[in-house]
Amino acid sequence: MSSNKLPEEIYHEILIRLPVKSVLKSKSVCKSWYSQISNPNFVKSHLNQTKNNSSSNSRLLLGIGDDLHSIGYDSLVPSMDFEDSAVRMRYPFKLQIQCVRLFGSCDGLVFLWLYGCSVYSDDGEDILCAWNPATREYKNIPQSPSIHFNDICINGLVYDGKNDDYKFVIGADGLSELTTFVEIFSLRSNSWERILTPYWSTYGDWKTGVLVNGDLHWLAKGECGVCIVYLDISCGMPWFKEIQLPTVPNLEFLIVGVLEEGCLCVVSDNGDSVGLGRVQVWEMKVYGVRESWTKRYVITNERITKSVMVTEPGWKIIWSFKNGKIVFMDSHKLVLYDPKHRTAVERNLDRLAYFTSEANYVESLFSLNSDTYVGTELLEESTEDEESTEEDEESTEDEG
Repeated sequence: MSSNKLPEEIYHEILIRLPVKSVLKSKSVCKSWYSQISNPNFVKSHLNQTKNNSSSNSRLLLGIGDDLHSIGYDSLVPSMDFEDSAVRMRYPFKLQIQCVRLFGSCDGLVFLWLYGCSVYSDDGEDILCAWNPATREYKNIPQSPSIHFNDICINGLVYDGKNDDYKFVIGADGLSELTTFVEIFSLRSNSWERILTPYWSTYGDWKTGVLVNGDLHWLAKGECGVCIVYLDISCGMPWFKEIQLPTVPNLEFLIVGVLEEGCLCVVSDNGDSVGLGRVQVWEMKVYGVRESWTKRYVITNERITKSVMVTEPGWKIIWSFKNGKIVFMDSHKLVLYDPKHRTAVERNLDRLAYFTSEANYVESLFSLNSDTYVGTELLEESTEDEESTEEDEESTEDEG
């Protein structure tokens, strides 16, 4: 049957449901498909379709030394071998660095900080780049003007819908309390912007912003105590704003997260010395309205309560399924918690343990317009080596 027998709308609906790899192959079928797939509106439609099936399409990325691994959330079910489903990823400059750090993910785009002594150069400079794992395209990013890698306390990646731009955020605590220096990189303008915020990161460890309503959220200390701060990029200039936490005595707030329905949540410790019902999950029913905070879950399962009591800042909500199940995570294991039955299934990371960074990821067709792809730089290096070898052989023959 020829391709003009069906309406173009049908082909469109089929194409937006295909994985990225299949869509890219489909570009070579005919000119009309190439044009359709290359259209920015199609790229957005494909991404929205992928997000609608988030549980089946989303993956967990783990950075461990100089390796990146990708694991499907579906493999968390007890009947599957979790670690065997992990896929080692080939990322930009892998052979040139000693360690990789994930600095955020949004709409199929991942920011990487690649650091350590370079194998191919004496300067050992760090490399910062944006990368689309699905298309293999990447783009080098200029280094931050004033924030050093070791000083970073907050980071994240967010989409600026008003300007159709992606913005990479890093922050470092200031010299005085309640100040944080934040630098924001615009992918569109390829430039950095610096702002000063009147907040201090909690616990002093590295925090990746949680995306809710299109904005990045962190737990921080302000003039009035601990609160949630978010980066509002909808106005003319980026600005940090506060969301007040529940007004309940003796609660220590540990983690900011997001539930599957898109609601902002926070995990707290009520300080119960016995540990029964110590861990609570509060949900903000109406975004931005303090009075709408509602206690969603009280967790008594020891796999969760003991982990939170021991690790506290390192424990986090990494994922939430539509059926209500929540994935808690630290550097050693993942725990799939079922609030309905109050059960928890622990999945040890074993060979993937002691990772240094993680990110949620869904694939997309987004283009960085850089025309540089993972693998091509290796080919170029290989070609140069071959040419060098041929020259050495010719020189040896001449000398003979």
